[in-house]
Amino acid sequence: MHRICHVVLTLPLVVFSPAPSQAADSPAIAGLKEKGLARSGRFFVIDAEKPVLEKWKEARAVLTDHLATADRMKEAELSTRDLAQLEERRVELQAKLDEMNQQINEQGIRQGGGAAGFGQGGNRQGGFGQGAFVSQLISQRNMIRMNLAEITSTQKAFKADAGTDKKTLDAQGKQSLEAAKAVLTELRKSVDAVSKRYAELGSDASVKAALQTLEKDKLGTLKLGPSTEFTSVVKSLEKAERMILGKNTSTVSRKKGKSRR
Repeated sequence: MHRICHVVLTLPLVVFSPAPSQAADSPAIAGLKEKGLARSGRFFVIDAEKPVLEKWKEARAVLTDHLATADRMKEAELSTRDLAQLEERRVELQAKLDEMNQQINEQGIRQGGGAAGFGQGGNRQGGFGQGAFVSQLISQRNMIRMNLAEITSTQKAFKADAGTDKKTLDAQGKQSLEAAKAVLTELRKSVDAVSKRYAELGSDASVKAALQTLEKDKLGTLKLGPSTEFTSVVKSLEKAERMILGKNTSTVSRKKGKSRR
């Protein structure tokens, strides 16, 4: 009986025991938070990174559309060039065909005019030799006709696959280019603002001291941002700027770095 009472009396101690309170931030982490920094993996990053990462997702859609339009324009230019070359070849073959027909007609007239007699140099006109020559001309003419028909068929196929007309495609290309330039310009402003803030924090003595303290506390090697994701976005932005705007941001940055030394 005494043992049962003991169990009953100890139950309230278990049920009503206060929940453990969360450990307070260390002075170093609290100091970093005051600077607007939050831990993300092994980095301390600023909140301004998040909007940049979201903007990059939106920018990728615009850039993908522009590159697709640029590819269509390039294909259209190649088709136009190929059509021009085909037309040159067609005109050339047509001229040869006309010339060949004329030669065959002339040979036919000669044969019809009489096979007797000798030509210049003692060669006999008409006869088997001249007939073989006409047959050879006809064979060559037929070959030219086949090539000409093939070229004409290819021209029709190119025109059927042309799709959007050049004027409309040029307008689409201009519109997509302007959209790409606008989104890159806006993203560059946001990236530069974040990079500038990191540069300011990097030269802040209190931030350096806080990171050194955390490292001494054996919390691992913690670094000031930017994060890996943000760095990846910057590289992608620079690549897009080189492709679309013709800028070479990386080269400029390296030159500035050398001049500081």
